Amino acid sequence: SNLRTSLFPTIYGNDEIKSGILLMLFGGVPKRTMEKTSLRGDINICIVGDPSTAKSQFLK
Repeated sequence: SNLRTSLFPTIYGNDEIKSGILLMLFGGVPKRTMEKTSLRGDINICIVGDPSTAKSQFLK
């Protein structure tokens, strides 16, 4: 909760988006399947919404 509020102090609400971006910053863990296929540990986020809802502020 403290990390989430300090990540974007000027944006009120949007806690789910803040949590997702926080997880994206820490990253995931690369994995290897039984078939020897490599899976990247990257986390991607797609933010879709109405205009003027701070979407571009999250990208900065």
